[in-house]
Amino acid sequence: MKFNENLKYLRKKEGLTQEELAEKLNVSRQSVTKWEGGQSLPDIEKVKEIAYMFSVSVDTLIGDIESKTTNKIKKKIDDIGWFVFGFSVLLIMMLTSIYNFLSRTIQDEDAMYPITGVMIIIAFLIFVAALKAYLKNNENIILNMKDTKEGKSERIKYIVKKYMVVLFYELISTPIFKIEFLSAGTDVFIKEVIRFVAMGLVLDLILAVSEYINLERKVKKLNKD
Repeated sequence: MKFNENLKYLRKKEGLTQEELAEKLNVSRQSVTKWEGGQSLPDIEKVKEIAYMFSVSVDTLIGDIESKTTNKIKKKIDDIGWFVFGFSVLLIMMLTSIYNFLSRTIQDEDAMYPITGVMIIIAFLIFVAALKAYLKNNENIILNMKDTKEGKSERIKYIVKKYMVVLFYELISTPIFKIEFLSAGTDVFIKEVIRFVAMGLVLDLILAVSEYINLERKVKKLNKD
């Protein structure tokens, strides 16, 4: 494939119109039309920007799109592997906390067997639901990579939205992680939850600022003269 065919393929694959892509790149729709029609080519800096937006290399953008597809599939497999590992660890921690709490409050040991079975089934269903949600939402987001106020505003909104979702899930999951402390009293449980959430909030803030700084560095590099 040539550059114009690759650009058209990637644009349609991401569900963007020519107008939307032009707005992201801060060019006219006519420019995108000419690029896709093979009538003209963007300058090298714009090619680099397009490649970054679509998560491909410059060589792939101007060469064989099949390598792009292979790399994207490999990346998604790697991402899924890390997601499965991370979520499994969190799920085990949650189940351990719940089991410890129940074992301290339920005196009948025989009753723990069916309860444990139910917990395992529920955990499996939660894992499947979470994996489906991850696969559905794990799509590349095409950000405005122009060094403008509008581009910076869009990137800030992206970072804020991303970490607000993370914080939301932390607020939901923390009481489950710490439920075993409930047996020591409500006050102890609340203090432990607040402490854990505060630590998570600080970590999220550090990660968000770090990601934003790295993103802006890439923007500066893409838009340098």
